[in-house]
Amino acid sequence: MKKILLSIAAMSALSFAAGSTAFADSPATPAGTLAGVSSVMVSVQQGTSDLDGQGMSAADLTKLVTDQLTAGGVKVVAPASADAKSGGLEVSVSAIKPSGQDAYAISLLMAFHQGAKLMRNSSLLADAITWRRVELAYVPTASIGDFKSTITADVGDFVTDYKSSNKSASNRTPNGDMTGTGAEVQHAPIAPNRPN
Repeated sequence: MKKILLSIAAMSALSFAAGSTAFADSPATPAGTLAGVSSVMVSVQQGTSDLDGQGMSAADLTKLVTDQLTAGGVKVVAPASADAKSGGLEVSVSAIKPSGQDAYAISLLMAFHQGAKLMRNSSLLADAITWRRVELAYVPTASIGDFKSTITADVGDFVTDYKSSNKSASNRTPNGDMTGTGAEVQHAPIAPNRPN
């Protein structure tokens, strides 16, 4: 039991460290930073070969996410086709099987990256995570394929937030300022793959 708790604690720390680059958030409209995004690039990382046979290889998950985004009305593009208003949806799945256990500790980090400028210094453009979800689960080996439903639910949340943010730009001033938040999102094609 101690090994399981240590594994989950380690995965939790890794998940939060992976998403700590920057996070633009407005308490009133956390999804508001998705307004004006024209298209989405998808990047999936999955570093556990044990998941490949469960329909959860990187290629399987890329197709799952891309198909769901497209079905939800979100335009998905390759990095070469991205424009200044594109952003990148990163999906990272990690799994650890504790020794002697018939289960996996799984972490999911889903983060939307886009270029953002600071209002106090508009010459600074950086990669900002403006939407994210983090999930941790302990899943029996026989049910590991069921974890896809968690991924599907989080992609569904992204689609919902994207669509609600892009219905109307009424909460934005003409220059893109998220009124009252102190953050201005400037869209730039920053691919979600970051060097390690």
